Amino acid sequence: MTGDRTLVVVDMQSHFLQFDSAKTLINSICELIQIARHQKWGIILVKFGSGPVAPAIKAATCGYHRLEEVEKYSMDGGENVVSCLGWNWSWSRNLLVCGVYGDACVYFTVGGIAERDPSVEISVVSDLVHPSYPTGEDIETGEREEQLVSLDTIKCLYESIHSRVSQ
Repeated sequence: MTGDRTLVVVDMQSHFLQFDSAKTLINSICELIQIARHQKWGIILVKFGSGPVAPAIKAATCGYHRLEEVEKYSMDGGENVVSCLGWNWSWSRNLLVCGVYGDACVYFTVGGIAERDPSVEISVVSDLVHPSYPTGEDIETGEREEQLVSLDTIKCLYESIHSRVSQ
């Protein structure tokens, strides 16, 4: 899981963030955005419609040159993500995905990406998805090959890389 990645953040818009743990989720995604910026990854913010992303997410990405915002109008934003990767051909096809509605928009966006571009590798940051991402018996359709990772795993990997480069 080391190396270049593209971070895909799904539906982190204020009107979708009306649940008790929203602030924790937002802060953790902002932490992941900082890792992405430090590693110079591409970042794709997938929005449902034209509403703005949550202010903290917007602030965390402000001024970053490897950032795209795409709009979707259904639960599946996969076509938009694949198109965005096409426009940004130098961005990694090794994706980290997080966001809200893990059992709907995140799930269907991941499936839509995999269906449209089988060469893409997808890891879902399971602790940065609300509500939880469907796994195993919860998955209703076909073979799914996305991996599940945690924010702590990502932080450990990139702290290890950073410390080796610094030495």
